[in-house]
Amino acid sequence: MELGEHLASAAAARPLHAVAIPLPAQGHLNPLMRLCRALASRHGFLITFVNIQPIHDRILDCMQNPTGPDAADGHPVRSPPLRIRRVSLPINGLDLENDFRLSFVDFLIATRSLSKPLESFLQSIGEEGCGFPPVTCLISDNFMSGAVQNVAEKLGIPWPFI
Repeated sequence: MELGEHLASAAAARPLHAVAIPLPAQGHLNPLMRLCRALASRHGFLITFVNIQPIHDRILDCMQNPTGPDAADGHPVRSPPLRIRRVSLPINGLDLENDFRLSFVDFLIATRSLSKPLESFLQSIGEEGCGFPPVTCLISDNFMSGAVQNVAEKLGIPWPFI
């Protein structure tokens, strides 16, 4: 059975819902969003795209003010397809006012602080009446393994990292 046929039969059995967690750094968000758009448009996935709060706020600001200082070369920031929703999680020890001017070790420690909020968020998605299907898989950068791997294993959610 080809991948497309496998995904179609899985989607017929239950809705496919991927939660995507990029490394909150330049060069990681857009490639993962492109993958998520492909999964949503070609294979019918519902995508929950998780950002840290400061980046989430910047993206929302760019969407509301597409010619502001954070807009990409003056081009409007497009909204994702309807089957992609954006959510944010709090992060400790990372301040975008400093434009990520901290050591790599401090950055990794900060990303690991996402584990507990991520676990709570994923458990809330699984609750009856939340309006979303259960999570089918988590997708993240390899660099996010410190924050994602233990949560995925604990909750029994498949985790293909890229």
